[in-house]
Amino acid sequence: MIKLHDIRKNYRVDNVSVDVLKGIDLEVEQGDFVCILGTSGCGKSTLLNILGLLDEPSSGNYYLNGYNIAEKTNKEKAFIRRTECGFVFQNYNLITDLTVMDNIAVPLGYDGMKKKEREIRAMSLLSKLGMEDLAKKHPNHLSGGEQQRVAILRAISNNPKFLLADEPTGNLDNENTIVVLDLLKELNLEGMTIVMVTHDLEVAKYASRIIRIEDGIIANI
Repeated sequence: MIKLHDIRKNYRVDNVSVDVLKGIDLEVEQGDFVCILGTSGCGKSTLLNILGLLDEPSSGNYYLNGYNIAEKTNKEKAFIRRTECGFVFQNYNLITDLTVMDNIAVPLGYDGMKKKEREIRAMSLLSKLGMEDLAKKHPNHLSGGEQQRVAILRAISNNPKFLLADEPTGNLDNENTIVVLDLLKELNLEGMTIVMVTHDLEVAKYASRIIRIEDGIIANI
């Protein structure tokens, strides 16, 4: 599904080239639950952004479902990002002016789904977690754990091929961390491919495979 070959990323800071990724080789198969583990500044979030087509490597090749992403146009990349990737962030990134149901339905609107169908899909996802009573609430009335679960439902609302989670439990207490990780594990058991980034080994243990990154290179697989 995902294959990276010699992925490198560097930035220029004050006319100095800073190497963030220094030759990453990685394969993720359909149905994997992979955790990228590392300390702050090691390059793990940069790698996740490249996987989600939010950033481009300075060199190397990224193959997704057999296609070389470098050969895709910006329009094609945007379509892949919208239809095949789901994103979960540490800070939830919910839209405060929208209800929970409308937040979950946002990606469906981009795909042109009619409003009534979007609402049905959103309620179906909420019902799966027993969260129907939150449908008309706004994010600022939810706990951190509830917000993150809503963010995950939004990320999977259009049935993406894989889910990218960047420190999804970073702002949660222990109880809500377990709830969110159990949800990710359940999604994976249902067939969802997940790539998660964390600095916490205990969180990483929920994944089927842990990849440790140190100073821009893979230390072990």
